[in-house]
Order: sequence, then structure tokens, then C-alpha cells
Amino acid sequence: MVFDSSSLNLILIIFLIVGVWLIILWSNTRTMYKHIHQVAQQQSVIRHGDDARSLCRAIHRLQPTVHAGIDYVIKEDGPDQNPYIAKWFNSSIPQPKPEELDEALSAIEGVNPMRDHATQRLK
Repeated sequence: MVFDSSSLNLILIIFLIVGVWLIILWSNTRTMYKHIHQVAQQQSVIRHGDDARSLCRAIHRLQPTVHAGIDYVIKEDGPDQNPYIAKWFNSSIPQPKPEELDEALSAIEGVNPMRDHATQRLK
């Protein structure tokens, strides 16, 4: 079976398109894996630390549309260190200032999120 040059060019273009498509899929899969890993890591930090959970609630009180692991990263350097915002990814929403966070932390102090969920939602 003999191919003429136009048939070979067509086959080459098809292989090139499939190759580029596979590279794009691979890149998107790796990016998605990194995001999932980062969100899971943040959920672990928030679940195991009361201070990190309070900081996350304070951030959510100030900026209700941001999410830990996607828009920002909370870090704890040690058991006797307070958690802090290590990275803020969302450029369209400003990062809360420390004094705003302190004010929000004092506002949510003593509030049980499980019991007072409906009250918080109304506010």
C-alpha cells in the first residue's frame, strides 16, 4: 500500500493534533491533582487545629466567597505557633488585614457553629 504525500501529510497532522491534545490532557490532570492535594492538605490542617478552624471561620466571615486550599493557604509552623495565611491566590478579592482578622476572630469567639448555624447564616 503506497501513500501519496497528501495522505502522509494528513496522517502526520492527525498524529500531531492527537499528540497536542494528549499533552494538554496530561497537563490539566496534573494541575487538577495539585489542586486536590492542596485542598485535602488544608482540610487536614483545619480539621485538626481549633485555631486554624477559627482563622478559617474568620476569613469566611470577612470574605464569604473564598475557600481554603483554593483561594488561600493556612499554615501552622508548630504546635505553639498560631496559624496564619501563608498564600493568598485570589487577586480579585483583597486579603484580609490582620486587624480585620482580629476583629472577626473576636466576633466569632464563643459561637458554636453547629448550634448557631442558622443565626450566623441570617447575619
